[in-house]
Amino acid sequence: IIILRDKGGGNVGEATAVFDPTEPRFDLVPLRPGLGERASKISLLAISYEGSMGAVLAVNATCLKPNGVRAYGESRQISRVGETIEIVTPAAWKEDTKSSKCVVVAIQAARRLSDGTFSRQKTLLLPVISASKNLDLSWIEPIKGSYKPGEKITTKVDTRDRYAPNYIVHCNGRKQVAVGTLSGPVAPLTIPITPEMKGTCLLAVYTTNGRIQADVLIFIVEDQCKYSISPIGGATLPGAEIDVLLESGRAGIALVSAIDDRLNWISDKPRTWTDLLPSKFWSHLSPADSTNHTANLVNYEELERDI
Repeated sequence: IIILRDKGGGNVGEATAVFDPTEPRFDLVPLRPGLGERASKISLLAISYEGSMGAVLAVNATCLKPNGVRAYGESRQISRVGETIEIVTPAAWKEDTKSSKCVVVAIQAARRLSDGTFSRQKTLLLPVISASKNLDLSWIEPIKGSYKPGEKITTKVDTRDRYAPNYIVHCNGRKQVAVGTLSGPVAPLTIPITPEMKGTCLLAVYTTNGRIQADVLIFIVEDQCKYSISPIGGATLPGAEIDVLLESGRAGIALVSAIDDRLNWISDKPRTWTDLLPSKFWSHLSPADSTNHTANLVNYEELERDI
């Protein structure tokens, strides 16, 4: 239970909150539904929730085989929440013998806490999908997991001997934003990112002649907050009016903050405890004007009613 008391106004508030410092506070989202047998990397996006954006992650991957044997990947690698994580698949994971073939990749990640320890692990199980199926998850070169309007997806598609595969981009399950046909053994592919693509998008490359096959990747388009603000100027006095001009898109939230400039006297350079001895800084319980002007930031001369 947290109790907050405002000594200047006399208000008291209580709140109950449950806080678990070992909670992961992120999710692992694979950019492909599985690991292709010929794929050289696994691409993931670490998505933040509850304010963990930018937190440091420790990530490791393990190959699970039918005989119960585990084949470990590279040593623990460091990434951050909000970034695209790329895990190189070792050659040992691609052995084609029935007993040693990798069938599932277990990816585990934990968030580093402020004391140097780690949160509980988040685990993602990714199946290994054979290229003999309708999915061949190795055509498209890896891309980022997130983009913003104005950026471009620039990648290549290994068409090999496939006849002119097609590509399509769907966003949020209902909007087709790009479509075309590829040509050449290694075809370049560029897709501009527009504001209409905001949300989750799927890029698919597929064939329609002969055996139908496809490779798919998902990516996220994040909204970009573009704004401009006119300068307010320097310091002002209590009771004065200021004009603020903000220009931005719809459904935005603007926050304007101010600080009593007298507090800068305390923080603008190192102070010793003797500098702060006068009662105007330390006597919080005294209703003297000098105390409340600086400590409680209340001007008793302008109060209409005192409790």
